Order: sequence, then structure tokens, then C-alpha cells
Amino acid sequence: TYLNLPSEIVPATLKKQAKPPGRPFGGPPGDRPRGPPRFDGERRFGGDRDGYRGGPRGPGGEFGGEKGGAPA
Repeated sequence: TYLNLPSEIVPATLKKQAKPPGRPFGGPPGDRPRGPPRFDGERRFGGDRDGYRGGPRGPGGEFGGEKGGAPA
């Protein structure tokens, strides 16, 4: 019982709900078709992400250079 109250008084949102019968994880292997392998051949984690990582970086433009403290 919830706070020693009868079940008629306890709101349904606070009552423990019964889980619907679902599929167990890792069921039979032939249950559904498998997709292609996730990582094939030379493809490593990240895939095409190296394309947007440009070349060498460094200070550039108006905001680059020395990072000093407060102006004198």
C-alpha cells in the first residue's frame, strides 16, 4: 500500500503498472533478418568525419595571436 492508504484512494499514476508482454532481448537468432555489418573493411569509427576536419590550424584573422590579460 502507498502511505498506508487503500488502493481506491491512490491515483493510478502512482500505482505500479504491469509491463506489457514484449519480446525478450536477444531472442531466437532466426527471428528477424540481420542488416549489413556495421563496420566493414577499412572503414573505422567516424567514417567520413575526417573530410570536414581541415588542414593545419593556427592563429588567423583579427582574433588570433597573443592572448594577454587586461589592456594596460
